Amino acid sequence: MLQPPIRVYEDARQRAVQRVKQQQQACHPEEEEGCGYVKATSSRAPANELREPAFPRAVLVSAAGDKLADGVYQAASSALARAGAPVYQQRERPGCQIYRDEQQNPRTGRTKHGWLLAGPSGEPLYGAPTEALQLPEQGWRAFAGKEPVPSLRAFQVPAEAFTAHAKLLYESASQALLQEDCPAARAAGDRGLDCLERSGERFGEAFEALAAELLCVRSRAEHGLGDFRAALRDAVAALELVQGHTVAHTAALAAALGLGCGTEADCQELLEVVGSGEILDRCTPLALRVVERWVDEVVHVAEVRKTFRGRMTQGLPSEGERPNCEDEEEEKAEPAADDAGLLLAASSTAAHSAVCSVPALLDGKEVTEAYHRGFTSWVGFPRAADMPEALLFHEWTLWLGGHLSVMNW
Repeated sequence: MLQPPIRVYEDARQRAVQRVKQQQQACHPEEEEGCGYVKATSSRAPANELREPAFPRAVLVSAAGDKLADGVYQAASSALARAGAPVYQQRERPGCQIYRDEQQNPRTGRTKHGWLLAGPSGEPLYGAPTEALQLPEQGWRAFAGKEPVPSLRAFQVPAEAFTAHAKLLYESASQALLQEDCPAARAAGDRGLDCLERSGERFGEAFEALAAELLCVRSRAEHGLGDFRAALRDAVAALELVQGHTVAHTAALAAALGLGCGTEADCQELLEVVGSGEILDRCTPLALRVVERWVDEVVHVAEVRKTFRGRMTQGLPSEGERPNCEDEEEEKAEPAADDAGLLLAASSTAAHSAVCSVPALLDGKEVTEAYHRGFTSWVGFPRAADMPEALLFHEWTLWLGGHLSVMNW
């Protein structure tokens, strides 16, 4: 049976902490034999002697002259081990590998060992000549790759490697923004959020703070590229993760203004609900589709409001200047029919005609309960929900659309 999404944030957060502890215990050499242990098979140590210390489960490569080499490499299965050590494969580009290699001198018969970092085509980009079985963090040389040589960091918990890489990508995105290189900043933000997704983390103050910073920097880059809808999505998601985030609020306000959501006061009103935790699913904080739907609704409300104000500023005839109809009953029925057209298409030509014939819009009045009851009875939904409070006409149309169904027809 399908279960609804878990929305009890504290319970899910405690389970996440417990899972991290289990991962750390699983990597402890004294608790699980063979976790990261590989038999020594070099020429110096027979295979039946003491086991070597645990190999890292993940390696972070950064600051390489060849950017294809940068990324998180995870240990592959033991079946792919080479020269007595595991092979590490990059998650983003599986063709990139780090492995221990051995070569025999044909004249002397002596075998030499070293570590290689190969690119997607298999060509060694960097190497570290060493007889050590452990992966070296220093002593690397450039082969087919460009200078500078990469920096390597080993991790026993892969999630920590992905988080560290996300932090580096955030710094790279921030630097690109300072240089006004918005495409590079956006690309770095995308990779940083992808690293957080691959880490498997979903909760915790450190995760939420880093995710919010990455969303903010990507939002600012998207704003610079003119993608205001995506900028608003990311800024809103950041505010949902870290309530009161100043940079995220500024970015959201700028994106809303760029989308044409009205004046600054109008945009502030639209953003009042942001940060309450009702927009983003905190159990899947990097799934932003639900935030995109919220942005679509905000844009729609802004368009309806803009249409209404535009009609008001065009000098529409007041109620006293409307032409009198010969049949008074026909005059009373016409607004209701036009209201139905407004509900179906608020921005269509028929909707604009309906605006002219609705007194509540022309006079700036709110829709009354009597008007609401009369309209729902006329359209055949007498059991529709009562109005929760007095609403302006455009607010009423949006609210009513979600409360008409076959259950109250």
